[in-house]
Amino acid sequence: MFDDKREKWRLGVVSYLNAKPLIAGLDADDDLELVYDVPARLPALLDERLVDVALVPVIDLARQGRTWQIVSDACIGCDGETLTVRVFSRVAPAAIRRLHVDGDSHTSVALARIIWQETYGTTLDIVPYSGNETVDSCEAVLLI
Repeated sequence: MFDDKREKWRLGVVSYLNAKPLIAGLDADDDLELVYDVPARLPALLDERLVDVALVPVIDLARQGRTWQIVSDACIGCDGETLTVRVFSRVAPAAIRRLHVDGDSHTSVALARIIWQETYGTTLDIVPYSGNETVDSCEAVLLI
């Protein structure tokens, strides 16, 4: 699977604070090259062989039909509130039908779909959020 004679291992990582414990000190290793990108882009970097190993979002791992191998059980996880992912809305949660989303996190978008379906029986219309929209034009926005 890997070429042991390679000059450097390219690791696809995120620069978010919650990933720091997983990557702290790796930049000091001359045999490693850290490639920083948003979580949603890391699977493509792996598929395009632009990185050798990547911190892949769990939803992409679950959806993939690729030949990825899990090489570690290290992850970014939480058993309670994260305080980093939020839905901001002008209407009550049960009334949200259209959710503008930050496309950097596939997992957060998938979780929002599940939460609204399970809690409110609603299928959300997911719309990319560019940041150029006015507050009045968005019913709700998921931001990381």
